[in-house]
Amino acid sequence: MPAAAHLHHHFIRTGGNPRQAHILAWTKFKASQVCRHRRQRG
Repeated sequence: MPAAAHLHHHFIRTGGNPRQAHILAWTKFKASQVCRHRRQRG
């Protein structure tokens, strides 16, 4: 599951803080969704 791997990647980068990793992953996910939405609208 890509999401799990992505979360694990953030888990490593944040020095092993699962909450911070989750927040980072979620923020990044939402940001990517917004960017994609804006691109479609032009």
